[in-house]
Amino acid sequence: MVRKPNFYDASNACVPRTVTQLQLWLKINTNDSFTSNYKVFMQDHYDKICGIAKSSSTETRVYVFLGDHDPMVQFVRCLAKHANISEYAIIHIREFADKFEYTSDTALRRLTNTWIESVQNTTSNALDYSFRQLITLMHRKSQHDSAYLEFESRVRDHMTQPPFNIIALPGVPLPISLYAAKLYDGVLIYAKAAKKLLESGGDLSDGRLLTLNILNSTFRSIQQFNDSIDAHGDAEGAYSAVAIVKESNSNYGWALKQVGTFRNLEDSNEQLEYLKHEPMSWLGRSPPLPEPACGFTGSRCTKDSLSNLVYLAVVVGASVAIVLTLLGVCYWRQYQQKKRVDSLLWKIDKADIDVLFLDQPMPNFEDEDSEQVEATQIASRRWTKLCSSENEEEIDRITQLPYCPIGIYKHMLVSLKCVWNSPDVTKLAKEHLYMLRELNHDNINKFVGACSDPPYILIAHQYCERGSLEDILVAKRNLFLEETAMQYSLINDLVKGMVFIHSSPIGFHGDLKSSKCLVDSRFVLQISGFGLHHFRNCNSTYNAIKNGHKEKYWRACLWRAPESLRQPDSFNGTQKGDVYSFSIILHEILALLGPWGGTALDDQGAL
Repeated sequence: MVRKPNFYDASNACVPRTVTQLQLWLKINTNDSFTSNYKVFMQDHYDKICGIAKSSSTETRVYVFLGDHDPMVQFVRCLAKHANISEYAIIHIREFADKFEYTSDTALRRLTNTWIESVQNTTSNALDYSFRQLITLMHRKSQHDSAYLEFESRVRDHMTQPPFNIIALPGVPLPISLYAAKLYDGVLIYAKAAKKLLESGGDLSDGRLLTLNILNSTFRSIQQFNDSIDAHGDAEGAYSAVAIVKESNSNYGWALKQVGTFRNLEDSNEQLEYLKHEPMSWLGRSPPLPEPACGFTGSRCTKDSLSNLVYLAVVVGASVAIVLTLLGVCYWRQYQQKKRVDSLLWKIDKADIDVLFLDQPMPNFEDEDSEQVEATQIASRRWTKLCSSENEEEIDRITQLPYCPIGIYKHMLVSLKCVWNSPDVTKLAKEHLYMLRELNHDNINKFVGACSDPPYILIAHQYCERGSLEDILVAKRNLFLEETAMQYSLINDLVKGMVFIHSSPIGFHGDLKSSKCLVDSRFVLQISGFGLHHFRNCNSTYNAIKNGHKEKYWRACLWRAPESLRQPDSFNGTQKGDVYSFSIILHEILALLGPWGGTALDDQGAL
């Protein structure tokens, strides 16, 4: 986060000037008076963000945020709580898409959903529209001409073939990562440089000459943008500025749109030219000032000498304020606790979930109007069908994927779990659901939300395409015998995920096993099944396994610690018990012989 005077004038030239000057400051910072008061790096934990927003707001007016989507959203909301958000501008640079964003289209859709959720779940106008002060710099949307569409089709074909073997759902096109286009462009640039070098009689082993043929060149990317590579070997790329502006056709009167694009100046690759498409809709109806009129410390304004009476009034007023603050601390803490517990950010509407069944038509992603009409008609009967079955095998039969029921929620695939005979959502349950909603980490399965409709509750998590670690270790045993690096990568992901859970308010997992370790399409391990201890006692499926299917019950106990087995009715856990379960999973990954190896004993005998 940085601060620099004279970013803005009366016009909307703030965006191009900010980007252009920022680009120059990163290369030439000794000839400018630019100062950065705050530089903070966070890798996994975002609990520092609110403290940073509060402490920096008194000496900052323009923020440049380099980071992922979730911490950026939290930062904007925290800044709106602690300060007058209309006095600030936040420039979010999305240089790389995170694991939820494969293309510029999905990144833009994710920003839109975040703003709409903010409008629906808050009541303060200052907080509802705080994202109007946000400018997002991101990769421009690909121009879908015939060449790029053919490129996407060929990439999708290769994704379903070895060694990727990604499962393509019927009617749901596989998302194409931005990096696929970048990789294609990189190979094409190298090929052109190599051809030019060979035509001039050069040798391909001469890396210096090969590099010189790449520098200071322009090329047409597969995304149909005119890009260039400067003398430093940096590709300028194609970027656009996205912000919330007024839109009469939108349901809310506002929409997230592209307000401008950037291109290199014709006589220089070092500076960018801004092409404005839409005017900004600032909260204060004008761009925020880079610095208060009197300065951050008020030193620019002349101060009249205060009389002793004024000083006395200030002291008395401060004393009264301190006393009132101390008297109101208990009440305020109780109020905040109740407000946090009663928050419904975790709650989702069952009408927004489109459960996928073999006997129901797939939704048409290309026709959003058709999708909205059909969702209302079929969502209810699909939802009832999913949660009316207490038999686990019946659920597996009627759903599309083998390891869990799935559905579509806001253009995102989610895994669904229906808990029957659940009690009312108590204060403790709301506390757990709220904590789960706030947790964000690359190695934990993202909790999307829950829908309570007694006598059952439906829980939705982010869907992982490759299923559970237990299934992968059985199906891909020969692959793991050859690829030890993949084993170490999965173990590293598991360690990072458990460290995060143990350091979070959840505190422990309690039911860790290889079937609770899910793997996404990029072979990143994500831990699931934690933090829902309140509903575990009510799961009729689990009780049916325990009482009617002994072999499945004993199988489920293979990962549990001895002290947990002595208390079969206790479904909570401890961090020490998680360590025991982790050791069993570690043995599974390294030995590839199941949780207890090549023993002749059955599961009950091993226990």
